[in-house]
Amino acid sequence: MNRPVTPPVRTPSTFQQRFDELITSNPMMIEVTRFKRKFLSVSSNNTVNIAVLMLFGVVYLAILALVFSANGYLQPSILVNLQLVLVCFLVPSMFHGTIAGERERRSWDLLLVAPISKAQIVVGKFFAAVATLFVAIGACALPISIAAAMYAGRNPDIARFNPVGVVLAQQVMVFAFGVALAAFTILFSARVRRGLTALGVVFGLETLFLVVVPIFVGLMVAGSNGPDNVLMDFTFFLHPFYTLDKMQPKWQSSYEQVQTFSPWMWGTPQILIYLGMAVVFLQWAIATLYYAENDVKFIPDKKKVDA
Repeated sequence: MNRPVTPPVRTPSTFQQRFDELITSNPMMIEVTRFKRKFLSVSSNNTVNIAVLMLFGVVYLAILALVFSANGYLQPSILVNLQLVLVCFLVPSMFHGTIAGERERRSWDLLLVAPISKAQIVVGKFFAAVATLFVAIGACALPISIAAAMYAGRNPDIARFNPVGVVLAQQVMVFAFGVALAAFTILFSARVRRGLTALGVVFGLETLFLVVVPIFVGLMVAGSNGPDNVLMDFTFFLHPFYTLDKMQPKWQSSYEQVQTFSPWMWGTPQILIYLGMAVVFLQWAIATLYYAENDVKFIPDKKKVDA
């Protein structure tokens, strides 16, 4: 008598196990739901959220009114750059307390004794930040796309190069930069004990790399061409505002043509690098949490090293 053949049991791969632990079976994904309840709830007992959402709605309608009243004279690049400025300020302001705030509220110890790993905590907090960015940038994409379509309608030579597609590519780039900035903010929130300290450090580093260094390099190569322009492209390859400028089609009156950008040089590489940086920052933040009370600093204590 033949025995029934038992099919072999498939053991999930290490990647699948890790994915299930951090994404599909992560209890900290409730942070995304908490975000919706905290910022998008309009329940009768949440008057602060209602006021904030009403203010946002008024501002949003004002931007739409500005776009339509401009009648095609408003360059979409102005709105995209303004959007990026808001990302630079709002992302650190909203997420500087993701880990440090838990310490200040004395709820960090409760998370540590819960049946979840530190990696699950960081990933859950991070996806709440990603959900916030997705909603915000998705909302901004509508008026910016309308402005691009109206601008293209008034400038037929620009319309040939699909300005709406360029704007949508810029939106993806801004989103990727915001994801990297959120992970960077979470990293410092994990490495310090107070949220305001993390906020100050992130704002300081943003000012250094996005403002001070560009001014210094710009003064060095001002009025130069050739190799100096290559130097600027190399120096600011990951600068989000410089990338937005490079992605924007430009009218050259001397040649009477539109200069377009190569997506393989400006846009696609920056998006991939920003997302890779986010992974590195998250891994760094997870590793930081395994040190007791943030014992390991960025700059080791010389006395301890000598001892």
